[in-house]
Amino acid sequence: MKFLFISKTKAKQLVFPFVLVAGSLAAVGFAGADREAPVIKTKELTVAYGSIVTASDIKVTDNKTPKNRLKVTIANTNNSLTGVGTYTIPVTATDAANNTAEKTITVHVKDMKAPKLSVASNYKGTGNEKKPIDITAGSTINPLDYVTAKDDVDGDVSPFITASNTLNTSQIGVQKVTYTVDDEAGNTSTKDVYFNVLDNVAPIITQKNNIVDYGSQFDLNAYFEGKDNFSTATLTSDTTINTTQLGVQTINVTATDEAGNKTQGTYNVEVKDITAPTLNLTTTEVKAMVGDSFNALSYVASATDTKDGDLKANVKATLPNMNSIGTQTVTYTVSDAAGNQTQAQLNVIVRNPEIVKAENWRGPRLNRSAGSITGPSGKETYYNLNMSGVVRNMQRRGYNAQYWVRGDGVKMYGDYVMVAANLGLRPYGTIVATSLGAGIVVDTGTFASSNRTQLDIAVAW
Repeated sequence: MKFLFISKTKAKQLVFPFVLVAGSLAAVGFAGADREAPVIKTKELTVAYGSIVTASDIKVTDNKTPKNRLKVTIANTNNSLTGVGTYTIPVTATDAANNTAEKTITVHVKDMKAPKLSVASNYKGTGNEKKPIDITAGSTINPLDYVTAKDDVDGDVSPFITASNTLNTSQIGVQKVTYTVDDEAGNTSTKDVYFNVLDNVAPIITQKNNIVDYGSQFDLNAYFEGKDNFSTATLTSDTTINTTQLGVQTINVTATDEAGNKTQGTYNVEVKDITAPTLNLTTTEVKAMVGDSFNALSYVASATDTKDGDLKANVKATLPNMNSIGTQTVTYTVSDAAGNQTQAQLNVIVRNPEIVKAENWRGPRLNRSAGSITGPSGKETYYNLNMSGVVRNMQRRGYNAQYWVRGDGVKMYGDYVMVAANLGLRPYGTIVATSLGAGIVVDTGTFASSNRTQLDIAVAW
């Protein structure tokens, strides 16, 4: 049996099989029609920052339509997942029978990716074990200057990098530094960076002096210095300096450190006669009597110069005043052709012969028992009077000295024994030899008229 069914919108001939069951008419094939919508089981998702939520992330089931034929539609909200946080996304699921389910799910966007540690841009391609970063030995560095760190969420996190250790730039060789950085979410990255500490700086040559003394032994290290940033620098030269040839000469100097780094240079040095002659005297002190003649040059032993040789004939000397008692200084001078000069000095002790006579006296000495003797200057006697008036008289005459009594009872004026004498023969202040030492005339007496050479010595006996 066939029936014609015309839809309201469009006429169409459809043929449906019908069966007559117990007086009723029933349409065959519609008894199992799908009118059940899919089920969206996903309630919430957790995704990494920067991820996109897709249909495959949503769990949907249906009573009849297989999963691969279900149409899952996610509202275009991925562009709004711009940061870490929680978002809601509308989801629609449609099965093959066009049954539709809708649901809003919660999406948690989290920072699950650790920062990226990288060697700084100017050191790209290095820092690994096979190609470490070169570091100059002895330099001062900050290991944190060699790495950077970027995080997807936090951006530049370089300021938060830490290093496991510092570099020992005094130790040649490869060293490893382990860097660590965390982002705000607690994600951690580590990176090993290798450094090669090496001595790659050549020494510096400094010329300390450019004048070489004529005839000297040339020592390279006395005129040049090699300085290195890390190790010892050794100086060598393939040329020599002839120190017996006056004038400017050139020398090639090489400084080599322990790593083999070299610096070379050519320098000028001038050979000059800069050493003064050597002047030697036979003695440094002589004694002479007042009024004696004195030949200063007779005390020159030698005068020699490295370049000019014997210069003894060129020595000049000052003349002492042999009429002045005391120590006179004679200065000797000798110069070479280059103008270098040497001086030496001789002390000439000009002495009073009366003092010498007293020092050398080996005859009888005046004493309490022997009240009269013949001394180095003639007859000697003694007296014991108050000497205060005598002292005042000497001071008025300009002879200022201390009055004192020697341990043996002899009265002294300064360094001299106090003596009375004939003032016509020996005026006040005359130095005269006595058996008790050098005396000074400070007084006179009636004895002087009868014996002009007699001396009366003041004592405390």
